[in-house]
Amino acid sequence: MVQVLGDGDHRGAAGVRRVPLAAEVHRGRSHHRRGEGLVLRFAAVRHRARSPFVQPLAGDRFYVRLLAEAGDLAAVRCHFADKYAAGVEGTLELAREATDGISDYWSAVLPMPTSRLRYFFELTDRAGETRFFNEHGFLERRPARKHHAGHFFYPYDLPVDRFAVPPWIGGRTFYLIFPDRFANGDQMNDPAWKRPWGEAPTVKSFFGGDLPGIRQNLGWLG
Repeated sequence: MVQVLGDGDHRGAAGVRRVPLAAEVHRGRSHHRRGEGLVLRFAAVRHRARSPFVQPLAGDRFYVRLLAEAGDLAAVRCHFADKYAAGVEGTLELAREATDGISDYWSAVLPMPTSRLRYFFELTDRAGETRFFNEHGFLERRPARKHHAGHFFYPYDLPVDRFAVPPWIGGRTFYLIFPDRFANGDQMNDPAWKRPWGEAPTVKSFFGGDLPGIRQNLGWLG
């Protein structure tokens, strides 16, 4: 039996019961404590077939991510295939890459040489119960192989969309600098309305920081 949290359940073909997930965050209420290991915590399961949940990578691969309530799931699998071509398919375990105490972040990199992707997830809770998750919501049974309706789709992987980390980026530190508040390197270009350096700022304050101030501190930044 599927416990419904919110909008009610729907019975699909062959008696498969679906629980819709109409929004990225369901408004239903949970009836268990965090970390009890129940896959029926619908409100916490999040995925959409777009960034940042799915992203094409260089080398004919796709990065996929799924969020679930912290501590609830024991395993997550992604069943994937080409959207049209037969025989191009696979199943991959997702790893729990991170947690913030509220959500667990599950992810995997899927190989897909044809640049078209359809997929759904298999979620197993800590009690051993399994549900399948696709665009329509949650299913008690695995979707039939011949039926693609309801699968998540990434229509086509364009080369311009692929992301590859440049090799030189390893070990680098990046700074986001607000020049006006960073350093005043040339007082000759200060506006007449600048405030004294060190004064508590407001959203309308200007302190005279500039690009010369950044250049003078490049050694410290390095």
